[in-house]
Amino acid sequence: MDLFIFRDPRDEKHVSEDTDNLIQKALMAKASIPSADTMAILRTGDGKPYFRDSDIFFSVSHTGPYFGCLIGKHQAGLDMQIERDVKMGVSAIAERYFTDSECDYIEDHGDEGFFDIWVRKEAYIKFLGITLGDGLSSIETVENGKLKSVMEGGGSSAYMYALDLGKGIKCACALAEEDRIWIKKTA
Repeated sequence: MDLFIFRDPRDEKHVSEDTDNLIQKALMAKASIPSADTMAILRTGDGKPYFRDSDIFFSVSHTGPYFGCLIGKHQAGLDMQIERDVKMGVSAIAERYFTDSECDYIEDHGDEGFFDIWVRKEAYIKFLGITLGDGLSSIETVENGKLKSVMEGGGSSAYMYALDLGKGIKCACALAEEDRIWIKKTA
């Protein structure tokens, strides 16, 4: 699996109109993928991008000026988040959307623990192809006080990976198979 990270040189937030162009750019950077011109990007009813009749899978995420595109040969989910102050507070969000064991984890690990859980939940939700509303409260990411390395539910299991993208940026990937993830930062 390859994770392509793009940063807007103007430090501006990426807008959704950029998404298809950046997916195409990531495809062109991955030499083992057929011509990006032949790969039409389609969307599910929930807006998840995909390729029809292809064995190439990808997942995308935006946070601040960063855009990530995870590409490979098996089902994947990606989420990235810049750690920031949360207006309503992480505890209020956790109490509403997280399980008791996840709230305990946040109590022990603070805001960083909140973002560790958030990116894992969202990556797994993208992996399953469901919406945040369908899965945020029902997905359990913590077991015996530790973050799970394998998530199960929704008829699919995924291997979970936390990636270091730099100070203050959390990233998680959910993969159908154990695999290496190569981070490729691009201009």
